[in-house]
Amino acid sequence: MCRADCTPTPETGASALLAFNMKTHVFLPSTEITGTVEPGVEGAFTVSPNPVDELVRLHYSFPGLEDLTFEVADISGRTIYRQELSGPSNTLQFEANWQPGLYIATVFSGGRRLAVEKIFVK
Repeated sequence: MCRADCTPTPETGASALLAFNMKTHVFLPSTEITGTVEPGVEGAFTVSPNPVDELVRLHYSFPGLEDLTFEVADISGRTIYRQELSGPSNTLQFEANWQPGLYIATVFSGGRRLAVEKIFVK
């Protein structure tokens, strides 16, 4: 399914790598997940609880940045939730009435990706 080092290849792609990892690794969810901030970006965001039942809480802080957007995409890459964020730091709560599975949460500023994290929905 993937090479020995599990690097995506044109033959396998990212979807195959994710499927392989889901089969071969144990994922232990916690109640709060801290997003991975891109290199050179000062800031942070957390998603909680994770895994999600119904309500999701997003806390973010990106000092000095404006035009922030929060997006959630399903595993196929289709955006299923999008919200403009007010101010460089805030807490947002919203309903996650999505199908059970894995989703990718991303914070952008002016189209530039700042941070990304997985959301697991029960």
